[in-house]
Amino acid sequence: MERYWKLIFISCLLVFGIGFFYLHHTFAEKEVPKYTWEKQAGNDEALEDVLMEGYVQGENYFSEEIQLAGEDRIYASQLSFFEKLNGVIKNPKIKELQQEYRGFMRGKAENTEIYFENENILAYADVKSESDSSQFGQGNFELEVEALYKKEDKTTSFSIKIPNQNDYDYMAVQDVMAINGKLYVVTQNDIYEGEDEYYTEWRLYTLHLKEEKLISEAKLFSNKGEDDSENEGGYLLQDPDQLSASKYIAIEVTKVVDGVSMVDIHLFDLETQEKLPVDVPKELLEQEVIAHMDAKKLYFIHEQEGKIKITPYQFVKQKVEEPFEIPISESINSSMTKYTKFINDKLYILYDMNSEMDGKNRLPLMYVIDLKEKKLFYQGKLKADNKEAENKYLSIYMMYENER
Repeated sequence: MERYWKLIFISCLLVFGIGFFYLHHTFAEKEVPKYTWEKQAGNDEALEDVLMEGYVQGENYFSEEIQLAGEDRIYASQLSFFEKLNGVIKNPKIKELQQEYRGFMRGKAENTEIYFENENILAYADVKSESDSSQFGQGNFELEVEALYKKEDKTTSFSIKIPNQNDYDYMAVQDVMAINGKLYVVTQNDIYEGEDEYYTEWRLYTLHLKEEKLISEAKLFSNKGEDDSENEGGYLLQDPDQLSASKYIAIEVTKVVDGVSMVDIHLFDLETQEKLPVDVPKELLEQEVIAHMDAKKLYFIHEQEGKIKITPYQFVKQKVEEPFEIPISESINSSMTKYTKFINDKLYILYDMNSEMDGKNRLPLMYVIDLKEKKLFYQGKLKADNKEAENKYLSIYMMYENER
């Protein structure tokens, strides 16, 4: 009898909780800030292909998430109770995978860098570990792998114990690629050697999917200083949302020599484990760089007064292309925070005009550049359409390809 009373109590609690949520939502509902894109040049159809995520914040410092895609706006406060539980405001690529491959995605993390997908296969690899209280880190590292063969509708899953794992304090997957029956997993491994000796290695684990075994492992890069240099670390240049990217990866590294920071780019062919040279003039390495791995190109970006200079580099052919310039607002400078995204051979650049932190409330500017034609495709400014928007601080912190 006691068990039934517990079930009745839990059911009532759930009903009252949901009822309170909707009652509170009804009474608390108020006008939301409204924003529209004001076209300044080009074709505003470009906005349909991009989804932006950010937050709006009022004077009381209360903030809520917002998504913008074309003319659509989604506010966290407008979501239902169950939509909030399911996390509707999330990476649209992950959302698409969860809807199409519900069984495969169940229980898996939502980081795009741990997945690979093309027309034949959906693959997943992530590191599982246990807390090691003796070292105040992680231990017992395993690489958990699962692959869905779409045409056969078959799934294989297995785990690989990481070799030499006592060397590592922490591990995280940075990229996954499936090529010709092999799975290439790039990880970032933290190593602690005592006496404040702490550094990071980037490693490549190559696995045979059908035989469910580890073929090889190799060190791609270490930020442990050599000679008189010290490496501050590295990060992947390519977009983690590109789940079917090419077999190449690019890591940007900042090296400090005699107190002077220098940027280096480590470019690898994962299939051959070959390191490719990046033969560009020194001044380009002082500029921001983004990688378009599908096109096998790096793009070096440099803002100047009233214009942005873009220099493409074909990294397989080791060829620097002729730079081109795009006019931009004179209020933009190179220190401003910007977000970039490659979508359909176009480069989307969004400038967060509030990143100056000068107390002024400025809304973002968007530039879409046609990389084939090397010209501006769209230019626009986000505009406040009501008092609520004028009185709120808005910041965009993420861009995705809009999965329509």
